[in-house]
Order: sequence, then structure tokens, then C-alpha cells
Amino acid sequence: MGKRYNLDFGATKPDDMLQDSLIHEVDTDDEYRYNKYGRWELIPQQRLNSKRIPAIFCPVTDQTGLIYGVGTWTAVNAELHSNGCMVYSCRTTTVDLETQACMRVNDFANADLLPKAQTIFKFDNTDTSSAAFIGLHTDTTNAFATSGGGIVNDFAIAGIGYRPSDTNLFVFHNDASGAVNTIDTGIARNTNLHMFEIEYMTSTTCRITLFAIDGTVEYDTTLSSQIPPNSVDLAFDMKIINANTAARYGIRMYDYIRLEKNRPTPDGTLDF
Repeated sequence: MGKRYNLDFGATKPDDMLQDSLIHEVDTDDEYRYNKYGRWELIPQQRLNSKRIPAIFCPVTDQTGLIYGVGTWTAVNAELHSNGCMVYSCRTTTVDLETQACMRVNDFANADLLPKAQTIFKFDNTDTSSAAFIGLHTDTTNAFATSGGGIVNDFAIAGIGYRPSDTNLFVFHNDASGAVNTIDTGIARNTNLHMFEIEYMTSTTCRITLFAIDGTVEYDTTLSSQIPPNSVDLAFDMKIINANTAARYGIRMYDYIRLEKNRPTPDGTLDF
């Protein structure tokens, strides 16, 4: 069989195109442009004249793969599964209460760079002995309070997770002032595979989407208030905290965390 193409819902490669027309090749996810010489040219994901800058984060020593940001992680086990997929398991300890384990990229972006992050994950359990969060927050402190797994006050945050008493997954969001705002997704806490995506559409609007592993949308919302403002240095974080030491509660991340943001304008003023 030949390659499959998507263009206006067609399945065959067009042979009469206008200059700069685009095409998406389904089998490889590659993008092509019809150039001025009458040839299809590959559009690489990273190129010098690109407005957007991609990066990939894998939480293994000396293998972060980061183009920007500062990777940090605790209590991560990495394993190659029989299907070839790498799984990074971030787990709490059985020694101490309320210890936080994380897979995090600090200094990721500010809101006006329109950051976007995407990852495939699953939670290890559904009982009431842990709290977890996946998404963006200020990179200056931890998201969870030290009792009950609640989100701390005056904390800039946007993402999905759960607290020990939550039976469903919740959206947590706040603009760094007051108590965290919550939205019940209506999705019961579960151990299914999901793909999580968060993206600043503008510097004041943030879209949060949860997909099933087959690509169908399970939950989607766009927040236009009570989100981290442009003055906040954002981290992308996957973290979990334990409420007892009976087990190692965890989050599993599959293959990598994909990060993306606009290319910033260089500035000669240092602010640290």
C-alpha cells in the first residue's frame, strides 16, 4: 500500500497544488509544503525560522532532552516495556508521610509565550491515600499543602488532578491570589491511560483537555480567568503526595513530555 495523505479529507497525494500549499502525511505525521520549484519539501518540526520552539523531557539523569527549562525529578523508575514503550514511574515513599514525588520542568515559559505541554499518563491507584496534579504552576514552590493534599493558597496553577477525598478528577486553577478554584470534570478517578494537554491560546486564556488513549476527548475546557498571569515563571509538573505509608502511590508517564512555546525576544537585562 502507498502512503496515506490528509488534505481536505482526501486520501491521495494531490498533483496540482498552489505554491505554499500544505499537506499532512498520516503514516508518519510529517508536514510538507509545495514550494516555488514545484516540489514537496519536508517541514521539520524545529527550524531556524520557526516561531514555535519544541522540547522533549525524559526524567532520566543526563537524558532530559531539553532545549530550554530545568528538569527535576524525584523517586522515578524507568522501564522499557515489551512493546517498546518507555514508562517513567514517579512514586511516593513508604517511609515518610506527605512526601512529594515529581517529574517537573522549571523555567518552562511565561504566559505570553503561549506554552503548550502534552503527555500520556496513568495514575497507579484510586484510593483516598494520595493527591496528584498534572499541569502548569509557578516554579517557586510546591503545589500541595503539607496536610490533606490540598492546593496551597495564593498559588498560580492550572491543570488536572485530585485530592485525597475527591472521587472525581478536578481542574485546579488560580491566578496567585486566594484559594484555588476547582471544576469537577465528572470523570471518576481511574487507572486508565490518558493523554493530557494544556495550552495557552492567548496570554489570558488557557485550554485544558483530557483525551482517552484512542484520541477521543474526555474533557475539555478553556479558562479565561483565574489562571497564572504573565508575571509568573511557569513549571510543567506531574506530582503526587502520599497520605499514608501503606503503599508507594504513583503516576506513570509514557515515553516523554512534549513541550512547546513561542520563541522569545532576547533581552540584555538579567533578572536573577
